[in-house]
Amino acid sequence: MHIEGNIISGEFDENLNEFSLQNVKHFYIASTIRENQFRALYDYLKKHQHNNEGQIITLYDQMPVSLSAEEINLLIQDLEKVQSLYRPENI
Repeated sequence: MHIEGNIISGEFDENLNEFSLQNVKHFYIASTIRENQFRALYDYLKKHQHNNEGQIITLYDQMPVSLSAEEINLLIQDLEKVQSLYRPENI
C-alpha cells in the first residue's frame, strides 16, 4: 500500500509488516523500517514535539536533514497514518 504524507512517502508491506521509506522531504531514499524502529522514532519526536528549534534527523547515518517545528508536526501526522497499519507482532 502506497503512503503519501506531507514529509515522508513509501510503501507499507502488510505481509512483512514493514514500511519501506522512499522519500523524506525532497530526498529520495530506500530504507525499511520495522515496527520497533518506527515506534522509537515516533516516541522521540512526540517527546520533543514542542521544541521550537526543530530537529535534525540523519538519513543513512550520514546525511543530516533539518526539520522545522512545523515539519516535525507534519512528520508526526505522517507517522501516525503509517503506525495504524502495523499489526501487533507475536512474541
